[in-house]
Amino acid sequence: MEWQLRHNSSMPWQTWRAFPADAIVQIKNAYGDSRIGLAGSFWWGYEDEGAEIGEGVITRARRLDRPLPQPPQHGETE
Repeated sequence: MEWQLRHNSSMPWQTWRAFPADAIVQIKNAYGDSRIGLAGSFWWGYEDEGAEIGEGVITRARRLDRPLPQPPQHGETE
């Protein structure tokens, strides 16, 4: 699974929601600390601590589960 990087988001200083809340993700902060859990259980905001990025800021994330396939919409065929 490929990492999504905060600096690739359109406005990295705003709240970043790279994945649906129920997705299982692995996240890392600027210091390399890593955690795994539901995307909705993490804080995806941005903060500065002096001239540094805050420890709680997610700088990269990747989805570990696979999204469920969407059923065909009305009138579509598989």
